[in-house]
Amino acid sequence: AVLLLFGCAQAFNTEGLNLVATGQYSQAISTLEPPDRDYRNQPFDKVLYLCMAYVEARRLDAVFDCLDAAQEKVDAGEYVADLWNHSGTVPTLKAQAYLEIGDHAAAVRSAEQAMSVIDAKGLATFDRIKALGVLGLAYQKNGRTGEAARIKDELLNFHLSFVESLLHEDLLAARARMLLAMGDYETAANLEWTVFRDPIDVMARGIAGQDIFNSTTLPFLYMQAKSNLESGNHETAKKKYAEIMALNFDVAEFSGIYHYLLYDRAILALHDGDRAKAVELLKQSVDSLEKTRRYLTTDASRIGFAQDKQSTYAVLIRTLVENGDAAQAFEYAERGKARALVDLLAGKDTFGGRHDPARIAATLSELDRLEQESLKLASAADPGLSRGIDATRRDMMDALPETASLVAVSTERAETVGARLRPDEALIEYFYHAPQGRDASELYAFVVTRGGVAVHVLDGRGLHGDVQKFRAAINAYRTDDWVQWSAKLHRRLVEPLERNLSGINHLTLVPHGVLHYLPFNALRTGTGTHLIERFTLRLLPSASVLQFLDKGGVPTQGLLVFGNPDLGNPSYDLPGAEAEARAIAQSWPNSKVVLRKHASETVMKTAAGAFKYLHLASHGQFNPDQPMQSRMLLAPDAENDGSLTVPEIFDLRLGADMVVLSACQTGLGDVKNGDDVVGLNRGFLYAGAKSIVSSLWEVPDEPTKDLMLDLYRNLKTMDMTVAMQKAQIAALRKYKHPVSWAAFQATGGN
Repeated sequence: AVLLLFGCAQAFNTEGLNLVATGQYSQAISTLEPPDRDYRNQPFDKVLYLCMAYVEARRLDAVFDCLDAAQEKVDAGEYVADLWNHSGTVPTLKAQAYLEIGDHAAAVRSAEQAMSVIDAKGLATFDRIKALGVLGLAYQKNGRTGEAARIKDELLNFHLSFVESLLHEDLLAARARMLLAMGDYETAANLEWTVFRDPIDVMARGIAGQDIFNSTTLPFLYMQAKSNLESGNHETAKKKYAEIMALNFDVAEFSGIYHYLLYDRAILALHDGDRAKAVELLKQSVDSLEKTRRYLTTDASRIGFAQDKQSTYAVLIRTLVENGDAAQAFEYAERGKARALVDLLAGKDTFGGRHDPARIAATLSELDRLEQESLKLASAADPGLSRGIDATRRDMMDALPETASLVAVSTERAETVGARLRPDEALIEYFYHAPQGRDASELYAFVVTRGGVAVHVLDGRGLHGDVQKFRAAINAYRTDDWVQWSAKLHRRLVEPLERNLSGINHLTLVPHGVLHYLPFNALRTGTGTHLIERFTLRLLPSASVLQFLDKGGVPTQGLLVFGNPDLGNPSYDLPGAEAEARAIAQSWPNSKVVLRKHASETVMKTAAGAFKYLHLASHGQFNPDQPMQSRMLLAPDAENDGSLTVPEIFDLRLGADMVVLSACQTGLGDVKNGDDVVGLNRGFLYAGAKSIVSSLWEVPDEPTKDLMLDLYRNLKTMDMTVAMQKAQIAALRKYKHPVSWAAFQATGGN
């Protein structure tokens, strides 16, 4: 025991471990981080402790490279940083990092890898407790509740020997964290929180100093406080939170806990009726979150970050609304929505103006040749009913997530947004929060005009189901069942806002969650007037995107049309789309049309930047399992495979005023953690397009051709939103049923 005691003390003399154990993560990073983050010549102990500091400080821009470097050293046989075998530590840390960015499947894989190493090498109890806690959370977050319950039972039945009593705090924190994740608050609060201090524990703390155990003590105290808060023991919770705030170290260094700590104290303040204190604490919590978010550098991490943190924004918005502060509530609704697209747009160096005139001239010459060859290949086949490659893949609405995620960027205030609108235009931004997939109770609708901002509290209960039923009724196009759901959703989402819509002719809509899947244009009053008949409509993923829509452009009025690409399989041919493409090209001066094998991905990548309008009459494919792999299908050639995915669209350099995706389900995207719709629209906006016209479901050929011809005819004398409104009104009067015309939505634009 004496040898173990002094061994522990000696281990904590290691500079990196000492800094990490005491919670001095910023200092650890400053001390241990090598120049240019080149870990190759760094000893394993420094790399490992730096990785630990990155994880705890939520430095998600650096943590994965660091962990990969640490794993390389483990694979090379270096895994002793102090007295302990750390071969299982790296995958455990990686699982923690994956949990933070919302990649729960990857977290499971890494935590399972850690457990395999621990079992194979018989590693210490400390390693097992840490890995079990992370694995259980990963299972629960990934929906594998049976396996999560097994881990919970193992933690609850875990026995520590006398010598292992230093690990009581770690074990209790892991148990409580698991129980809280599973919603078992009473059991968590009633854990035996008194920690037995055996002589070795006492002596170790005396030699090393109590502060050496900060990294264990804070999570232990926080889980105890949180358990009491969630189980309704508010007085006990207040005492525990006060105990935490009285600790003699910087609690804010613990980024993974700090914003939760502020949020929880705000909830207690609201319970005591102190709304002013609650607002102050919630704003601090948001600031802490956004400090962490600035380290998110990839699109995936921006979208997946912290699905369980949205409550901070939701409670703050509700409190500000109750305080009558609609302007600030709107600002936090913008900040609280997913911000991946706005971050990406804000990071672009330039929009438009990037086109070499000589290259454009050469491109146009080549397109002349391709157009002539394309027309020779024109297909005479009869049009098919649908453009969908897989009409029965599955109903996308069955799996619509309603949780939210956050990515920070400087958002625009309500008055700035209002100044960007027309005098007769209103922006309606919806916001709601459905925690852990449960139904939302409150739905907020912010109406912004040049005159200011108003907020309406709507009933959010059953919203997800109502949208699903409306879409299902539209798809069952032989009935008029859609009428009742259309009217119900209009009563719920639009009618309460009418007093703010007087004199308004144009609506800009910022949906949230399931509302991204709603065809607003088909909502109608009890008297049968559709929303599209009253207003022009355009959608935005965020009000803050407005600032980016007027940049760039090309000097011509040219239109480039892709029609019926040859995908190498006759069953994928789209003769109706080909007829549409040719008719549109004939109706528009200064147009180019490429068909069949010439309607290629290569032409898209090389020529699209020279045109003001792009029209793709092709297959669109939404991938609900991997939304970033949603794609437009174009003809393959020696340079490209014909699959134009979202990441490839991001790399395009466009100056187009409008991109029309006249295909199946091109407007769909996965509403990821926090409302950022990952799909084709988002890709084209980032590529530089000012507006996109895309569809929410499979579209019939003949009505689509009519609508598109009307759209381009109108564009000659009208702006895009008015042109779209007139085209859809003509279509609804001819075809009546919304399945034939309401799928197309305009995103962005003027």
